[in-house]
Amino acid sequence: MNLSNWFVEKEFLNSAVYYLSINDTGVVWGVGNDDPNTWKPFVTVRTPASGWKVLPVTGLPNGFLACVSIAGTDSMNAFVGTRTGKIFRTTNGGLTWNLHIDAGGGYINDIAFSKTDPSYGYIVCDPPSEPGTPFKIYKTSNYGVTWIEFNTSFGPNTVGYDRSISVTDSDHVWFGLFCNSTNCLESKIGYTTNGGNTWNTLTVPDPHGFGVTDIEFRTDNNYGLASCYTGGFNTFIFSTTNSGLNWNSLYTMPVSDEVHNLCWISNSSDWYYCVTSEIRKSNNNGTSWSLSALLSGTEQYTHMDAINAGNKNYAWACLNNGKIMKLVDISTTIGIEPVNNLIPKSFSLRQNYPNPFNPVTTIRFDAASEGYVNLVVYDFLGREVAVLVNDHLHAGEYAVNFNASNLSGGVYLYKLSIRGERNFTSVKKLVLVK
Repeated sequence: MNLSNWFVEKEFLNSAVYYLSINDTGVVWGVGNDDPNTWKPFVTVRTPASGWKVLPVTGLPNGFLACVSIAGTDSMNAFVGTRTGKIFRTTNGGLTWNLHIDAGGGYINDIAFSKTDPSYGYIVCDPPSEPGTPFKIYKTSNYGVTWIEFNTSFGPNTVGYDRSISVTDSDHVWFGLFCNSTNCLESKIGYTTNGGNTWNTLTVPDPHGFGVTDIEFRTDNNYGLASCYTGGFNTFIFSTTNSGLNWNSLYTMPVSDEVHNLCWISNSSDWYYCVTSEIRKSNNNGTSWSLSALLSGTEQYTHMDAINAGNKNYAWACLNNGKIMKLVDISTTIGIEPVNNLIPKSFSLRQNYPNPFNPVTTIRFDAASEGYVNLVVYDFLGREVAVLVNDHLHAGEYAVNFNASNLSGGVYLYKLSIRGERNFTSVKKLVLVK
């Protein structure tokens, strides 16, 4: 076993975790199966203060993989989905579970909340009757207290792919579709960009046409990656720069295997993917990938998830033998730090210094109130070339270092957008000389 920076943080005897979900506070929820002689569900939670603990499962259904998905908004509130269309909820850290939603059948493919604003979440349930009939999709805007139901079809012989939702905000959701037929010619994604008012499909140009196993979008809602089910052929990762309207083959995996999860690390160019035998990392938005962890023998990865905190990436991966692996990795982020403890009276975006520059410059901005901050660099044709900040920040004066060593010389634009109690937008030019 090649672990690089991975290590065994926890091992559950006679139990296996098949799904992990991390929220923005670093709380990790996991679901799987207990002793194979009883096939009881197994639920665990990890908090930064208390570590891993096994939770009661009274109220949850028994059976092999009866509970197939999980997501939590914090350490007290979480949701478990079953393969029979039921959603169970806990509000006391997993001490008790109560039926919250009954879709009347169908497989709960995934439950996901936005990592930037977990008040928004979505649930995707397979058609309760048969493939090709309407899915049941649920949306919450209040951390899962109440949900709105949507009923929509995505074509004949179509079901959802488990563990494949990407939720960036209240309006934008993507998830993988699987063709339950031998006559399928295209791999498709179900999506909405208006909070569920309309649902449509996107086509990924996978030559095998079986289905899309996972999708992950950055919070700009433009750049994303998708992986496709191979059916024994090569596994491809595709990229998009226009919200999924067009996809290009980006990377051919060295193994033919189903991608269990694609993870983007916020405010960085770092991505991870997990397959049965290995985990790989990209620090250039998926163009190339290096081996992060490798298994041998009968051990298998079943899922992983990751977040960023400070200048480090934290990831957890679960194995089929009850082990939970943890990674602490250096993040490929552009540095941002508060300049002082003063709260500015107004918003401003300052001219970068030095300017012209080669290859590093500093951009400063003032945020008069807290909000979601997006600082992006574009070429003079309006194409995005770097995301410097994409995060929720408190009021303050900030400095960001921009390294343009991978760009050609010329004139570029940098745009600051702040969304919060008060909104602010400003654009300035910078000149790279090489």
